[in-house]
Amino acid sequence: MNIDDLSATDLAKIDAICLQYEADLRHGRAPTIDSIVKHIGGEHSELLRSELSAIHDEIQEQGKPQFASVPFQIPALQQPAQGAAVQGTDTDQTVRAGSDGRTLEFANDAPGKDNNNEVPGKKSAANIDLTIAQPSLKSEHSSGGSPANRAENQSPNHASKTYSKDDEIRLPTHGERLGPYIVGAQIGQGGMGAVYRAIDTRLDREVAIKLLSIGGSRRKELNDRFEREAKAVAAISHPSIVELFDVGVFNDLPYAVMELLHGETLAERLERGRLSANEVRFIGSQIADALATAHHAGVIHRDLKPQNVMLLGAKTRRENEPESDDATKSPSDGQPTLAPSRFEIATNEQLGKGNKQSSRVKVFDFGLSHVSADVMPDDVMDTKAGMVMGTPGYMSPEQVRGESVTEASDIFALGCVLYRSFYGIDPIRGATAAERFANTLTEPDPPDESIVREDQDLADLIARCLSQSLDERPASASEIESLLQQSPQYRDPVMSQLHAGYQSGEIFRRRFLASLSGGVVGALAGFMALPNAISELHQIRSIAVLSLDSDMTGVDGPVGSGPLGSRSLAPGEKLSALLVNELSQLSDVQVRPYRTLSAKNPEDFRRLGNELEVEAFVTGSVTPTLKGGKEFLNVDLKIVSASDGRQLWGHQGIQEVGDNLLEQSKLATDIADKIGRRLTATLQQSPAPKRSSYQCLVDGKVRSDPDSKTGMERALICLNRARDRDPSFVQPVAGIALVSMTLAWQSDAQSTERLVQEAIDAIDKALELNGSYVDARLANAMIQWQTLGSFDKADEELTSLAMLHPYHWQVQHQYGLLQLALGEQNKAMQSLNLASRLNPMSALVKTDVARAAWMSGNAERAITDANLLAEKFAGQESAQRLSRGLLIDIYEHQKQFDKAAELDSGFQMPPQLNQQSYFAQRANRLIALPYGPFGEIMNQTIFDARSPSEMNASYFDSRSDSRSPAFPLLLAVHPTFTVLRQLEIAKDWLA
Repeated sequence: MNIDDLSATDLAKIDAICLQYEADLRHGRAPTIDSIVKHIGGEHSELLRSELSAIHDEIQEQGKPQFASVPFQIPALQQPAQGAAVQGTDTDQTVRAGSDGRTLEFANDAPGKDNNNEVPGKKSAANIDLTIAQPSLKSEHSSGGSPANRAENQSPNHASKTYSKDDEIRLPTHGERLGPYIVGAQIGQGGMGAVYRAIDTRLDREVAIKLLSIGGSRRKELNDRFEREAKAVAAISHPSIVELFDVGVFNDLPYAVMELLHGETLAERLERGRLSANEVRFIGSQIADALATAHHAGVIHRDLKPQNVMLLGAKTRRENEPESDDATKSPSDGQPTLAPSRFEIATNEQLGKGNKQSSRVKVFDFGLSHVSADVMPDDVMDTKAGMVMGTPGYMSPEQVRGESVTEASDIFALGCVLYRSFYGIDPIRGATAAERFANTLTEPDPPDESIVREDQDLADLIARCLSQSLDERPASASEIESLLQQSPQYRDPVMSQLHAGYQSGEIFRRRFLASLSGGVVGALAGFMALPNAISELHQIRSIAVLSLDSDMTGVDGPVGSGPLGSRSLAPGEKLSALLVNELSQLSDVQVRPYRTLSAKNPEDFRRLGNELEVEAFVTGSVTPTLKGGKEFLNVDLKIVSASDGRQLWGHQGIQEVGDNLLEQSKLATDIADKIGRRLTATLQQSPAPKRSSYQCLVDGKVRSDPDSKTGMERALICLNRARDRDPSFVQPVAGIALVSMTLAWQSDAQSTERLVQEAIDAIDKALELNGSYVDARLANAMIQWQTLGSFDKADEELTSLAMLHPYHWQVQHQYGLLQLALGEQNKAMQSLNLASRLNPMSALVKTDVARAAWMSGNAERAITDANLLAEKFAGQESAQRLSRGLLIDIYEHQKQFDKAAELDSGFQMPPQLNQQSYFAQRANRLIALPYGPFGEIMNQTIFDARSPSEMNASYFDSRSDSRSPAFPLLLAVHPTFTVLRQLEIAKDWLA
């Protein structure tokens, strides 16, 4: 057997062991290969021995220093004894990869390393470097001594641990599984807990797992803080902000799975000297862009500093390269010198090899962030009077005074970061935290005029950011980003290289040759986004895909902005649907569900942009042509600005007509790349699905629109066909579960029972194929509370999904409905409103927002919103039924029968309208104009509930046995179900 024959799980285990061994070997702990194989080799002992020997030989060939072998320990890092708990300091930690791009560093939130009166290059006791890295990658003075001394002074565990008897805490061991993650080495330990390297077995990638493992009296406080960081990161979604992959619980200890960052922190970079004005602008503009996104999402960082900014792709001094004194020493006047040779930004080509990053700066550590009520309503860390949080020297004056913290505090901190980067010293200095607190309340000393002259505009901007007055600071982070990019001196170092290649024709030739090798979807011509459009492209956070067909004459069925229903799709619509399906995988871009929309001129784009609340569109055309007797399609794709219709990027290509949608999925990767994101298209996934299955999947997904019952019925046919053609493809299986549950809401009694059972069967299979797939987890949560009555399980699952997938409209919709049923009205309205913004063309979602207002006690708002919806969707019959049905429900409850009767054109007005005569007529109109999308049984139940004498235990049993997914919500909050809720059996059911 060779390494390629191993299963993914066994391969991941061996990989984790090898990574641990390499880290130990480089750090001087060098366990013997025999001891490792003896302890954990198992049936693959010889394979493991071969891999470890290869690592050993490679490091010896590189001339890395070797140390005496030590016995191999399992787990790799010592664990607390039974009944012991980790006890830490009163600080938070940051997690990042070391300069070698493979290892992590773990440090606390101590003040910056460069405060005056600290020995240059030394780390304070409060800022311990726990790097597991190649000794040669850092100079001795910047890492606390020679490699030998560091190995001698550190224990094998890299951090001492103190145990308490307050809690019994068991941490994961090396090789243990946390869901789909195989735990590797513990690579950090601190006040809040531990950080582990791990392998994600689903995607075969390294991740960092941050586990809260503190016990004692501070457990609740740190749990809240841990939750804050996870929610803040999940709420923001930006390429320059650390990405959260997953959250979970291990032995009652919460953990977060985050991306493993590769590079060095800005603080490390600044140890080698200050930056040039151009570099300050380049890095600062990206930080400002990240802050702007955070602020827009209602998150204030509150602890921005160089230690919390990672430079991705930055390269430290090469091994054996002589170090210039100028890079680390200050001249006689005390001002640090510029060290331009020490800062290198990787080119796009270099970034594309190995660990490709979509941005060159990452902001991380949101442990002290303030999260707005929209994101985290019960924010226990909301700053109160007298509460001081942050890092002295980077806190704003208002933070130091314990006043309310706003976005202006982050702007002040950004000013400190820019000052430190440009001038080489901290603007707020002092030997102690108390001195730095005091100095924060005064204007900083005048900067070095010789440096100011390098870029007067930059110096002025930094001074504005550091103003004591909030009014004198820039109004927003977006303004700072714009100002940093406005100067003629500003040029992105990477764009400088691209620009040179573009002028020489190298880029064009490279793209042309690539297009010739592109296979069936090879481009015959291309348009490259020019440098002035790239920045705008990378700022896109919301996008809609318009119809790529101008001629719809061959389509059998009505064409408009409503749901597709069961009509056929034109070739361009299939491509549009494909792009929506693929781009929706992006975690930090809002992608609107597909409807047949088009725009021809700037005014059309502006109107649609406002209606859909997007910043850009994917548009273009697909036209048939004949070449050599074969049918082809000319594909013309564009990304245009929603504000004025300007083209930001374009692509032209040709493809064969046929069953080749899977190959076309690569176009989504190209679009994602142009807007600065990374996307693995379905074709590029391993294993890729069968082409015929993917074709059916796209057809089914685009019809899975809850606004159209016939569309969902057609979608199920397509999705079942996709599953039958490739049973191992999770997307159609999860799609069957999700559509079945959604359709069950709107169906008759017999169909509801069948659909619910089909959903349950599909959920089991989908979770077996991929337990983390969002649609499978969402359908499972729906089953839990809508059929099984497990509200708590559903709440836990939907809370996690809403955090991890903030732009998934169905997740937000279902989370809102559940919160409404649980009586959490504010949370419900927030999530339902968000779902409506994410799916702005859905009449069903907008009607649910109005209905939730009524069920929360605001009938006046519900009536107003429902009437507006009737006007907005005047041409859509299904939308009219939804809005009028809700109004009839409200008016009947208010006993305004005349208003209810006026809304139904088929209502036969009796000679004398009263309650009895009204309901006699209404009984005949329930199917034609139901109260809502609740299905036949539940609409009848609402009707029956208006005759309280009908409500008894027997009636309740008949309804609860129906398996109608709408029953739990209506029972919990529908105003007419008050009598039914008073039954003891109902109270027990809702408990």
